[in-house]
Amino acid sequence: MTPVQVAFGAFTVLVREFVFGYSILVLTLHFALAATILGLLVAASVWTDAAETPVTPDRVRRAGLAALLALPILMVFTPRLLITFGNLVQLVYYAAGFGAFAALTAGALWARELDATRVAAAAGLAAAVVVVQLVAARRAFGDAGQLVVLALTIAAFALAAWAVRRSHPPSVGRVESVGD
Repeated sequence: MTPVQVAFGAFTVLVREFVFGYSILVLTLHFALAATILGLLVAASVWTDAAETPVTPDRVRRAGLAALLALPILMVFTPRLLITFGNLVQLVYYAAGFGAFAALTAGALWARELDATRVAAAAGLAAAVVVVQLVAARRAFGDAGQLVVLALTIAAFALAAWAVRRSHPPSVGRVESVGD
């Protein structure tokens, strides 16, 4: 999968004259493959770790908190929103975006191990929204496009916050638990 992802990446920056040069189709495939590769690496790590050590609600919460820290950085460094999109800004933007994606994916998989289906669904959906935001931000020009990107980031943040809140162990007197 990696060679195909690299080829699509090359099309996005090097082959403008080619029929599939820098287009939303190639860009979307490039990001989808990158997210798939990263998601599979995270899944392999989570499942290997879960086979050796117990999964706890605290792991889900920490993964969600990591995403909650990364998402505001993603928003601030969004292309053409607040700052000029240069090399360093691009590095920070994608590190925050794919870091949030990885954390949310890990949180979703750990929540699934705990049978916390709603938490897993919220974290998984937030991870998908982050990838959509990464693609949309590259093509979003003008106020309407930036509003869509901001809405996607806020939606991912809200889903992650909900998952973190639901991943706390029950306190005394509460009947709600991580295992929906």
